[in-house]
Amino acid sequence: DDASVTRMYCIRWQTVSNSTSQVTVLKLPTEVVDKGEMKFVSNLTGLGENEEIYSVRFLDLRAFVVTFRRTDPLYSIDFSDPANPVMADELKITGFSEYIHPIGDKILLTVGRDADTEGVVTGMQIRTFDVEDLYDISEIANYTLANAYSEAGAEHKAFRFLTKSSKLLIPVTRWDWKNPENRFDGFFVLDIGTNSITESFNVSMADDYSGCYYYANMAPRTLVFDGVATFIKSHSYRRYDLDPTALLSTHEMDFFLSDGDKDCMPYFYRRGLIDF
Repeated sequence: DDASVTRMYCIRWQTVSNSTSQVTVLKLPTEVVDKGEMKFVSNLTGLGENEEIYSVRFLDLRAFVVTFRRTDPLYSIDFSDPANPVMADELKITGFSEYIHPIGDKILLTVGRDADTEGVVTGMQIRTFDVEDLYDISEIANYTLANAYSEAGAEHKAFRFLTKSSKLLIPVTRWDWKNPENRFDGFFVLDIGTNSITESFNVSMADDYSGCYYYANMAPRTLVFDGVATFIKSHSYRRYDLDPTALLSTHEMDFFLSDGDKDCMPYFYRRGLIDF
């Protein structure tokens, strides 16, 4: 009797050993010849054994790929011959880059996470790389901040680099449960030098870190016009003159709300109002 037969299926989950990543070259279709289908041209395999791809940046006939598990290999790839891409160089360093931004044709500026030799994430890291010679790339400088991260790593709209002044504006969140005075939520302004990365100043957007969450908040963004930067995050924004550095004004979006209007007071909520 078929009704009495029970079939059991067993699925075994396991880690696939020796996994790698690859970059594939496809030819865009033409309606007449390819009938709307992309055609395989070539691929470059063997990138980051047992690692995941965290970021990629294509620049003309060059590509830069970051993989990570315990260390951060930065691969440079030569696509001058699309049919035969070449892994030009590999630079192994701790941590990993989440967002890659080119400064001209010779420098890469990256935002990511710092990590120890075992791959344990320890904080935020900003790096610059010399990629003028695709076959001999090197790290120029790095800036680390323990127990911190930047949303610019996962959201490019939160990243702003000013070419003329070589300033980087990014949101930064820092946690420290043992030392609450070290907590920070706001923005860092960094000077990207020829051989260095240094902090210019920071903009705090929080007074109280109660850890309470409130849905009505603005995503971290920066706007720069005529040397004046507006920093936007959560429930407030600040205006700063970048040179010389000076606070021009602040504005709190929720100044009109009383405690009774909220079920939960957000940690980045402030009292008072300085309008402009």
